[in-house]
Amino acid sequence: MSDRMQAPVRAVDPARPPVSPAAFAGALETAIARVFTGHAAAVRTVLAALIAGGHVLIEDVPGTGKTTLAKALAAALDTPLKRVQFTPDLLP
Repeated sequence: MSDRMQAPVRAVDPARPPVSPAAFAGALETAIARVFTGHAAAVRTVLAALIAGGHVLIEDVPGTGKTTLAKALAAALDTPLKRVQFTPDLLP
């Protein structure tokens, strides 16, 4: 983890009883907001896809925090991070 990025507080605690999807999303959003700020709509979209069981393809210009968002979400969920990186010039 880089020195600029602080570790978010884990939103998932196995010792706690299950919570509603809204409470779960709120806890994740709070944990991610400690690291990734300024793009609340992107965070909510990623959380909606997570709760719905879908996938997310994050596209934007370089330097907007796409990897930081993914790392913060993975750290909040205490899961490994895997990502595919490519540029449009690599497409057929």
